[in-house]
Amino acid sequence: MADFNAPFFGSVDAPLVTLAEQRRLPRHQRMDPITLRWIADNRPSGLPNAPVAHPPMTVARYALVPAGWYAQQQVTESIHGLRHGARVAILAAHIARLMDLPVRETLEAVIAGALHDCRRLHDQDDPGHGARAARWFAERHTNVMAHLLPPARDARAVVIAAAMELHDVDYPTFTDWQRQRYEIAPVVCDVVKAADALDRYRLPKLKWWPNPDFLRLIPPPWLHRYAFDLMLATERHHLDGMSSERAVMAVLAKENL
Repeated sequence: MADFNAPFFGSVDAPLVTLAEQRRLPRHQRMDPITLRWIADNRPSGLPNAPVAHPPMTVARYALVPAGWYAQQQVTESIHGLRHGARVAILAAHIARLMDLPVRETLEAVIAGALHDCRRLHDQDDPGHGARAARWFAERHTNVMAHLLPPARDARAVVIAAAMELHDVDYPTFTDWQRQRYEIAPVVCDVVKAADALDRYRLPKLKWWPNPDFLRLIPPPWLHRYAFDLMLATERHHLDGMSSERAVMAVLAKENL
């Protein structure tokens, strides 16, 4: 897993890929052109070339949440911010469709994916941010659901909260309490964990990219290709001056990726 707790000294003017190599990543990390070019240049070999259709556009209404729902304004545009949350939600929709999940469980995974990092305080290791997000959601889930489309009202708040709470905890380290929480919603938890892992291609070290050893659901190669290109496209749009919402919508507006 990413060593975001490395000590930091000095300027943050260097690109993330350089700072990661020097173990100097700052608390708040934004994508930059040099790092994105490095990611593109290190595209994994063997990914399929066939285009992939996006999930229904309605997914975007769940994936794109208000910036005010984040604990820290600095995180909203960072590598754990709005674009990351939206991509995880989109990828969760793909995985749910692959598994032929019912609409309710699909919505639960998408909503949990969109919100899973909303209580992060920074972009380094932030132990317990999943549990903080789950508590935040549990305290105001009625208002959150009301903000979303009407079908979201059928989603189970306890399932969404469980998936948010456990997304940052490795399966072998679950406590007895966490195992009980997992048993509330094992499939949705697995979907969110897999979707979150697929968006690790944005991180500035190869060893931090998706690792199936941490997953119980193993995404197929075509979904890795989609995840990689979804990240590249949304981050490029954002670096070109689009807001996070517009960057995501510009990609989803096309027929496929």
